[in-house]
Amino acid sequence: MNRIRLLSDQTINQIAAGEVIEDPASVVKELVENARDAGARAITIEIVGGGFQLIRIIDDGSGMDRDNALLAFERHATSKLGSVDDLNSLVTMGFRGEALASIGAISKVELVTMQDSGTRIVFEGGRLLKVDSAGRNRGTTITVRSLFYNVPARQKFQKSASASQSAILKMVMREALSNPDVAYRLVAGEKELLNVSATNLQQRITEVLGSSFTEATTPVAFEKEQISIRGVIGTPISTRSTRSGQHLMINGRCVTCPLIANAIQEAFSTRIETRSFPIFALHIDLPPDWIDVNVHPQKREVRLREEAKILDALHAAVSQTETAPTFPELKPVISIPNWGSFRETSFEASPATYYEQPALKTETRRIEIMGISPPYLILPAGAIELPGEGGEALILVDLDRARSRLIFDSVISRLEGSRGAMQNLMFPITIDLAPDRALRLTENLDGAAALGIEIRPFGATSFVIESLSPTISEERAPELIDTYLDHLEKGRNSLEKELLGKLAARFATTNSKTYSIDEGRRLIEELLTSNSPFISPFGHPIAVGINPAKLFST
Repeated sequence: MNRIRLLSDQTINQIAAGEVIEDPASVVKELVENARDAGARAITIEIVGGGFQLIRIIDDGSGMDRDNALLAFERHATSKLGSVDDLNSLVTMGFRGEALASIGAISKVELVTMQDSGTRIVFEGGRLLKVDSAGRNRGTTITVRSLFYNVPARQKFQKSASASQSAILKMVMREALSNPDVAYRLVAGEKELLNVSATNLQQRITEVLGSSFTEATTPVAFEKEQISIRGVIGTPISTRSTRSGQHLMINGRCVTCPLIANAIQEAFSTRIETRSFPIFALHIDLPPDWIDVNVHPQKREVRLREEAKILDALHAAVSQTETAPTFPELKPVISIPNWGSFRETSFEASPATYYEQPALKTETRRIEIMGISPPYLILPAGAIELPGEGGEALILVDLDRARSRLIFDSVISRLEGSRGAMQNLMFPITIDLAPDRALRLTENLDGAAALGIEIRPFGATSFVIESLSPTISEERAPELIDTYLDHLEKGRNSLEKELLGKLAARFATTNSKTYSIDEGRRLIEELLTSNSPFISPFGHPIAVGINPAKLFST
């Protein structure tokens, strides 16, 4: 039987690091929060190699004297708590005192701080190597090098440097949103990713999330009893397919709170589409004893008390915002012209009914067309061989679905090396994105080109759309880019054929009111070249037979 032994302080700190320090972004978070608690009004973050090689945090806060600087590296050392009772009124960024001790245990750390006199401390792998005097302006600089150098097991499970850089950028953006009165600057190598000066909340939201975000939202300012809600909330038509557009700050801390996110979703009720999420950037101020910020090791989540009062306030805040009309999903309706006793018939096609691909007759004769009732082209029975028992009186071809199939195929063709038809815009479109989304788009311009959008960077977070596929309208191009970035946020491959093809088909322009018979004939002829004619990219049938027995049933 193995003997029970007490662990060394170094081993204890390395174990604690596993709870507090997941990756470089969590190191930056802990150190930036410490700078905020020191009263810093300007914080600069420098990283190299996604933070694995170097992280440097420079602040103009109060600094520390030598004794406090040494004590800061001890486990459970904190300036924020005097007793357990102080937990109920905690308003700083948290109380976990082992952050610096944990960081020092798994990296090489140099701290230079100035209060009345300057101090320099060097830690490496949890061991104090040097303490001496140093000079700098009032404040603190902490430099972290070679993160995880002595815990190779942790290194194996780290993300790439670029993914780590993106995570740090998102974290600093959250900090900047939480504290508009503090200036933040983030530099990766020689590239400046974010630079915002101290300002008000509305301006900070625009600087961090981009003008396109604020233009799609409505300001909100609501106060009731001890609850204050400020910021912006999106309109019902400015939703996203993920929660990437939801930013919540409670008492100056950027957190996630499913209760609040769901309450805002419910406040919109049926005014937003299913599987869509409203966008918002909200500061909520509550009495400190209403929240518990220390229920998660990285302080990402909060637990709320007085839930009913908070939810009532959220519903009232949402009701104050301007709303726009929404367009619910409708089942397709076939409108048959005045042909005897034909009547209007609704149908919802089931993909399970269409396992076999219908095929056009391959004779060289010109396809006979009976008429058109947009978006449906009306063909005589037998023009298309449909699976099943037969007996149809006529065949309807959904031209919108036909176009979606051709658009899907054109994306696949572009991915395989064919540029395809593009139209240069007389007036290029400029879009502004949040820094993290701008970085993601810069890294995935090939996917945007496959969608049919040729776009180039124009500054740090702005882009110019110069040409489009004829199937994409100028009005919907920015929305398509937004949805594309939402899918990338989920970890999807930027050049995944199925994803890009469906996105392009979904955002295609529609000609439902302007199809001519000749245009319909051309669409059918083009479908003959498709590998999957007459089945839309979403699994719906493009051609449907109308059976008299069903049509005239009583």
